Amino acid sequence: MGARPIECPVGECIVSQKGKRVSTPAAYMLETSIAEVAKGIEKHAGELICLI
Repeated sequence: MGARPIECPVGECIVSQKGKRVSTPAAYMLETSIAEVAKGIEKHAGELICLI
């Protein structure tokens, strides 16, 4: 499928305009706070809405 891993902080997300995909890190794999996870989720949702 052509996927490749990209490092990304928990509070951020990665956007592929070409592939119309949005991804955020799997927070359970990283030591982080729920507040940082929430930031990433909020950015993810906002970017997803922009793609629609």
